Amino acid sequence: MDAKQHSSACAARAPAKLKALYANQQAAALLHGGDFVAARREFHAIAATSDLPMRAWAMLGSCADRQANW
Repeated sequence: MDAKQHSSACAARAPAKLKALYANQQAAALLHGGDFVAARREFHAIAATSDLPMRAWAMLGSCADRQANW
């Protein structure tokens, strides 16, 4: 098993809270990297899932994305 396969296997077994945190970090990285379309898509997906602990942060990320596009 190479490092990428190992990482994928670990991610699949991660608790929901860690998966949500990772998704939020990825969306933030897209936003800061200037990929506003992808960041918006990711933040909206997180914000639309009511049981995720990062929902509020994703909603704030969506607002930051809107401001960056103005």
